[in-house]
Amino acid sequence: MSTKTDAQNLADLQARVEATLWDHEPLRTLGGRWSAHTLADGTIELAGVVRTRLIKDSMLVKVRALPGAAHVVDRLLADPDLEIAVAHALAMDPRTRGMRPGVATVRSYHGRITLLGKLPVGASRQAVLDVARAVPGVVEILDQLR
Repeated sequence: MSTKTDAQNLADLQARVEATLWDHEPLRTLGGRWSAHTLADGTIELAGVVRTRLIKDSMLVKVRALPGAAHVVDRLLADPDLEIAVAHALAMDPRTRGMRPGVATVRSYHGRITLLGKLPVGASRQAVLDVARAVPGVVEILDQLR
């Protein structure tokens, strides 16, 4: 009788993680830009951007419940949290904090940020784009500022 090697056990755990997540209807339907990596000690790292906080939380619950999952590292972002992070960065950065709240609307879809609104006179479009682009989790900026 043969026993599985550590590498086989990790590969099996990785396959179970992926199958569990892709079988999850909201994640399968709404997708996202996420990844799952199983580390040698059985730790599973989930990373990327998903559509909602509910999807993020349910992914974590499902993976934590898997036999063999020693620990789950949460590096997931939900689009609403990414919108808040970009708006916060714009409000705090010295190059953009002079903009009144609500001047630029921030929308996220799987980490793709759309910036909408009318820039005030004297505001630097490039500074707004640079600040938004620097936020962790942002994969693309769609500039719809006027």
